[in-house]
Amino acid sequence: MDKEEAKKKLSDLHQILKISEKKQELLSLREQVKKIDLWQNQQNAIEVTSKLSELENEINEFETLDLIINDESSNDDDFKEAAKIIKNLEQKAILSDEHDASGAILSIHAGTGGVDAMDFAMLLERMYLRFIESDKNQADTNLRINTNITNDANLDKSQRDTSLFGIDRSKWQVTVVDRRMGDEAGIKSVTMIISGQYVYGLLKKEAGVHRLVRLSPFNAKNLRQTSFALVEVLPFIGRDDPTGHLEILEKDLKIDTFRASGAGGQHVNVTDSAVRITHLPTGIVVSVQNERSQHQNREVAMNILRSKLQILLEIEKKEQINELRGDLKQAVWGNQIRSYVMQPYTLVKDHRTEYECSNVEDVLDGQIEDFIEEELIISN
Repeated sequence: MDKEEAKKKLSDLHQILKISEKKQELLSLREQVKKIDLWQNQQNAIEVTSKLSELENEINEFETLDLIINDESSNDDDFKEAAKIIKNLEQKAILSDEHDASGAILSIHAGTGGVDAMDFAMLLERMYLRFIESDKNQADTNLRINTNITNDANLDKSQRDTSLFGIDRSKWQVTVVDRRMGDEAGIKSVTMIISGQYVYGLLKKEAGVHRLVRLSPFNAKNLRQTSFALVEVLPFIGRDDPTGHLEILEKDLKIDTFRASGAGGQHVNVTDSAVRITHLPTGIVVSVQNERSQHQNREVAMNILRSKLQILLEIEKKEQINELRGDLKQAVWGNQIRSYVMQPYTLVKDHRTEYECSNVEDVLDGQIEDFIEEELIISN
C-alpha cells in the first residue's frame, strides 16, 4: 500500500466511521462519568463507561493511523502497522449503520417441535451466552449475568481466536429479564438485554428461524425429530439514547403485575414484582420478572417496549424491516436461516450464505464467529 492510497483510505474511514461526531460524543461521555450520581443507576453506568472505553480505543486507533500516514519519517514497518489498523477499521466500517453500535435485546422463542423445540431454544440460549463468554475467557474476566439461571457458560476456557471485527466482547454485560420454562424440559422463551458496544451490529443477522435435526432424547423410540426456534434481535434504545425520539403515552399502556416464577412454575418471590406491559395501539406485550423490585422491572420493561416501538416507527418511515429486525417469520419448516443437523450426518449450514461447518457441537458451544462474519461481509 503506497502513501497516496493510505491517505485515501484514511479520508474514507474518517467519513464512514463518523470520527468527528464520535469525538463530540466522547467529550459528552467524559462529562457524564464525572457526575457523582452516575452509579446510582448501575446498568446505565456500565453502558456509559463501556461506550467511553470503546470510543476512546477507536479514536486512538484512527489517530495513530493518521499519525503514521502523515508523518514523513514513517518507514515500511510503520506502514505494515498502518495496514493492520486500516483492516481493523474497515471491518468496523461494516458495522456503521445507525443502530449497530447499540446494545441489543435478544429473544428466543420455541417453535414447532414440542418438547424438542423447547430444548432447542435452551440450546440456542446457551450458544449465545457461550459466544459472549468466549471473549471474556481470552480477556480472563468473569461473565456477569444478572439472573438465577443455572448454566455452564464458565466451563472450558478455550484458547482459540475469538476476535470478530476488532470488537471487544469482554466488556459485554448480559441481563436475562424474562424466561418461561418448558412444561417438561427446555424453555418456551427467553429475553435478554446485552449491553456493550456493537452488540446489535454483530448479532442482528442472527434474527430468524433456526432448525435442529437430531434423534430426540424425549422420544421413547429415539426417532429423528425436526424442531424450530425463532431468534429475534432488536437494538436496545434506552430513554437517553440519541436515536430514540418516541414519546409513550401512559393512556396507551396496560400494566399488570404478578409473581415471578422459577423452574416448574414455582413462585420465587412472595410479592407481585414481575411486570407485564401491553401497548394497546400496537398489541406489543413485554414481560420482565428479573428484579425483585417492581419499579426496576417496570423500568426495564419500558426500555424494551421503547426499543420495539422505535423500530416499528423506523420500519414505517424507512421500510427497512429486514435490516432492523431480521426476517421475522413463523418458526416452521421452510423459513429457516440456519440448520443444525446432528443425524444422519453432522452439519451446520447457513442458508443465506451457504457457509457450513461439520462440527455441530462446537457451534452450539458458541463458536459462531465465522457464521456472523460471513453473513455481515456478504450482506454489506
